[in-house]
Amino acid sequence: DFNNYCKVVNNQYYCNLNGRTYGNPSDYNFYCKNVSYTHRVVTTIPTNIGQTSATCNAVAMMGGNVNSTGYFEYGTSYSLGKITNSANVGNVSNTSYSNTITGLTPNTTYYCRAVMTNKDGTYRGEIMSFKTSAVKVKYVTEVITKKAVKQTTKTTAKSNKGGDEVICKDVKGNTDVISANKNLVSFKLEKLGNVQAGKVTEYVVKYENTSRIGLTNLKLKVSLPKDMKFVSTSFGSYDEYTNSLTITLGNLASAEARDIRFAAMNSASMQAGATNVINSLISYEVLDEKGEAMTGEVTNYTIVTSDLAPLPAPVGAGQAKDTKDTSTNMFPNTLIEWLVIIILIAILAVLGRNIYNGIVGEKRHDAHDDHKSH
Repeated sequence: DFNNYCKVVNNQYYCNLNGRTYGNPSDYNFYCKNVSYTHRVVTTIPTNIGQTSATCNAVAMMGGNVNSTGYFEYGTSYSLGKITNSANVGNVSNTSYSNTITGLTPNTTYYCRAVMTNKDGTYRGEIMSFKTSAVKVKYVTEVITKKAVKQTTKTTAKSNKGGDEVICKDVKGNTDVISANKNLVSFKLEKLGNVQAGKVTEYVVKYENTSRIGLTNLKLKVSLPKDMKFVSTSFGSYDEYTNSLTITLGNLASAEARDIRFAAMNSASMQAGATNVINSLISYEVLDEKGEAMTGEVTNYTIVTSDLAPLPAPVGAGQAKDTKDTSTNMFPNTLIEWLVIIILIAILAVLGRNIYNGIVGEKRHDAHDDHKSH
């Protein structure tokens, strides 16, 4: 990150971030240093929540190309207590990983937290909660996996084409094919303004039905990092413990596209250049070939970097030090200007008094002449 954003050239500090260049030691100390991060892991929204199993998810961010491993802590309380197996998550700047937990109790609230380890230490994300289903839930991914396994056990690999696909339909009888690498909904989350400490930022979620069938019971869930809090949305329910928003979207016809907006307040302590992850999920329902309901899920995470607050142009080598303010100001800026104003006011006061005395004296003289004439 230092190489990408901050540099030392000819003993001068430079930082280039979000299209703006800062070029003196003061800017470097207060802004450039905050850009770089070492390692971080973010717990994202759990998926595939059934009666006895669920999938915990995470986004890992590694600085300096350090190879890392990841796993999850989970349990029925915030103390967690159990861990999953660990796996290598690589060394790229950001990547996602997950682990399916089994042997859970139906209709029970669980908590999970992502953990990442490497040669520099151990890093933990925030705790996310989920509740196992009281009834059986059939997920599209599970159906595809089971069909692929069944197909493989009965046939050779050469004739296994189509084993990772499942036909689905809607209530009108329209059909489409879902494969392991196909989603029936596409969506993305975009910010509509700057992300700055203590400010409100508006976001928009754009989603579209990319299939040939109608989708029902769509729901959107958005989870914000601790540096952000929801301010407003047109509708939905907010969970302050998980800092997440759940919105019922209803049905979505084939090829139909919509969007929904919400606003979030950024923490006043948010550092310039800080990187945050907003993760989101859209779930929907379709029917299988037998007319039984299946649930599909599409997840997405968006990395948002907080912007620098507007600053005056830095004074550095080769830059003019004349920072005269050319804006209009109705008040004096220096002591000399104030003295000149005071002197002018005093002169005007004396002149005004002399003019007043002259007018009064003239009136008295005229009144005296009138009296004598009588």
